Amino acid sequence: MMDVRAFDCGISAIRTFTYSRHQSIPETEIGQRRILSKWNRLRNSLHERTARSPEEIAGFQFDRLSLLVDMAYITHPFYHKLYKSVGFNPGDLVTWENYHALPSISKEDIVEAWDEFGASRCMSRADCYSARTSGSSGKALNILQDGGTNDFGTLFYLRHYEQMLGRKRVANEWLYEIYLAPPRFTSFDGAFPVFTISNQCPPDLAAAHIARLKPKILSAFPSYLTRMVSSIADLSGLGIEAICTNSESSIDAERDRIAEAFGAPVFDEYSSEELYLIATQCREGRYHLIEDNVRVDVLTPDRAGRGEIVATSLTNTFMPFIRYRQGDVIQIASESEPCACGSRFRHLASFHGRADQFLVSRTRGTIQPDRVMTLYTHTLFPKDGQIAEFQVVQDELGSVDLLLVPERPDGVYNEGRVEAFVTGLKEIFADEKLDVRVRVVAAMPASLSHKRRLVTNRIGRS
Repeated sequence: MMDVRAFDCGISAIRTFTYSRHQSIPETEIGQRRILSKWNRLRNSLHERTARSPEEIAGFQFDRLSLLVDMAYITHPFYHKLYKSVGFNPGDLVTWENYHALPSISKEDIVEAWDEFGASRCMSRADCYSARTSGSSGKALNILQDGGTNDFGTLFYLRHYEQMLGRKRVANEWLYEIYLAPPRFTSFDGAFPVFTISNQCPPDLAAAHIARLKPKILSAFPSYLTRMVSSIADLSGLGIEAICTNSESSIDAERDRIAEAFGAPVFDEYSSEELYLIATQCREGRYHLIEDNVRVDVLTPDRAGRGEIVATSLTNTFMPFIRYRQGDVIQIASESEPCACGSRFRHLASFHGRADQFLVSRTRGTIQPDRVMTLYTHTLFPKDGQIAEFQVVQDELGSVDLLLVPERPDGVYNEGRVEAFVTGLKEIFADEKLDVRVRVVAAMPASLSHKRRLVTNRIGRS
């Protein structure tokens, strides 16, 4: 089995930022060949599935949910106790109304009942892949996945990469990842190789290595790619054909700037360790739900259809996440016509992020994040603002902190842009007395998850 770390292309310093093998279940040639065999057999049907009618997809999901819920009742102590408490028994899932009536669960529920939630009567935890949520909510969670679940998650990513490229991927084309952890597979019997480095790698070193390895697909945090754009003059000659951004919130203008610098389209991804891929951006810019991986609904939507996401993983059988409240607020579009990209999977009309990214006004209550996003897109983000990074933080009612990292070493930035943001925020809050404190910092404070958050509400946190 090849060691992809050997592909340092003569840049020995890159090895400092590579990872050792994934520790939960060692990577093996047998495992690689198993996934490659599944991909070769299922590739066409996975692509064709995205063009199925909404009725066919809903039928597929319901059949899967019926089996999953019954199995969870029978084999998992957590769900057995939960469903028995509301009078649900195996076989009772007959209509969508039955499904929507099932209790929803949260990360807090799982943490409190971890011994039961992470237990199965049929399989040992030691035989599962393990991953850890980022902890951006303040509570980290260990996720366990059986081999079949992991395989399907990998297949969905392989499909996504071909959707990004707009063509069939050639087996010797590299995927280059800049991430927090090693990949579970570094290739599939030599096909579709993956080179992964830490996001602590200096951008110029990563760019030099990319120039020699010549990957076609680049996957990284938007904040890291933005640093590359700011520090490296010419990225268009690297030969990247498609870029995937993930794990952090980003805005269209930021992704457009990255795309222009690299000369390659950027596709954003909405995912989590609990549910794997939830939605991915297509070539038309829409965030299509991955309907064959998750069933997504909106819990108690408002008049506009916005509400907290409640979703079920259709693939995780050892540790099922059934009607799981992830904390994000979404709005599902009502259109049923196929997208110009060919997909008939539903798509998100809007994605508002976590509840703790909603700022609060003394006069207007909760402020929708897209209003603040629109404001900073037009004030803080333009190049003439000379602002490398920013973060909006609210610790108490009546005040907001704006943290700035200037681009210039002397700390100079466009004060007019910042004043425009302050004025606009007061208008959004309808609060002329809102105390907006501008703080210039050398670097953004480290977060629990090591992921950038542009807006954070800490009101009520201990």
